Amino acid sequence: MRVVVAREDSIWEGRLRLFLLGLALFSFAAIALELWFEDHDKEFLQLVPFGVCAIGAAGILAAIVRPAPVTLWLTRILMVAAFGVSLLGLYEHFEANYSFEREIRPTASTTTVVEHTLHGSAPTLAPGSLALIALLAFGATMGHPRLAYGSKKAVPESLRMVEPDAARGGV
Repeated sequence: MRVVVAREDSIWEGRLRLFLLGLALFSFAAIALELWFEDHDKEFLQLVPFGVCAIGAAGILAAIVRPAPVTLWLTRILMVAAFGVSLLGLYEHFEANYSFEREIRPTASTTTVVEHTLHGSAPTLAPGSLALIALLAFGATMGHPRLAYGSKKAVPESLRMVEPDAARGGV
């Protein structure tokens, strides 16, 4: 019998992981800058995306600098939270635009109001960019060898696969 040990990341996979995490890190910084340019700080709820960008970037930096299981899991948890906050932002932008449109067009049909809502002053789909960044960073941690095995070199016995030795003609 030949024992096949689950392999570590290849060089290509490691570089792809680093590229995706770097892209997510850059995107969080770019979104924070864009929010600042747009004066997205008029009320407390508008400050939440800044916090998400800062905490998300910190989690990604931790995953890049020290990819231990605890930091990778923390990064994943932070990305799930960022995704949730993004959904809240989508709702808030849609609701703000819808309320305004309903107020200025009280007799308009729902279809008309929704159509104008999607083109309103609060960019309806802009918060979705945080969700995309969160998915990107989460995806970069999927299949990470340190998440699967706890360390780079140790592979638990339960994760080893046994294949028949072809040279012996069977088991």
